[in-house]
Amino acid sequence: MNKSLEEITEEDINNFIQEKKDRGIKPSRINFSISVLISFYKYLNRNYFVKNNPMKNISRLKVPKKEETILSIDKIKEIRKKLEEENTQLSAFFAILCCSCPNKGNIAKIEWRRVNWKKKYIEVVVDDNTRSMIYLDNYAIKQLEKLRKERHDKGLKRKHI
Repeated sequence: MNKSLEEITEEDINNFIQEKKDRGIKPSRINFSISVLISFYKYLNRNYFVKNNPMKNISRLKVPKKEETILSIDKIKEIRKKLEEENTQLSAFFAILCCSCPNKGNIAKIEWRRVNWKKKYIEVVVDDNTRSMIYLDNYAIKQLEKLRKERHDKGLKRKHI
């Protein structure tokens, strides 16, 4: 069935939305489509390409709010203790994450030579034009020093932490 833009109705739009729901497409993705159509029909209507706007009564779907998970200080201490017992490298990474929450791309690029031990930060080279700073607390410094010593004792030389 081919329809002109003028012939598309609110019912057609609702059928389109329902079809997307039935296919299991996320509400946020459907809302993106709805937003595009709303903007497109506003443009068409404003420039006299169409008289009716089938989107005028269409509203976006309710998107469930993401529940934030925040760790308590006690839980962080519990995780730190467990990691210290199990794995020095994970313990160091967790300590860095607790300091500044760098994105996963940046944490993979951390180099030993970029650690400023006195000023307690790590400069991360993101790309040729971008640098990022990760500021460290005393605990993170302690864990990095422990990791550095452990690797030195094992004779491991690595560029990246």
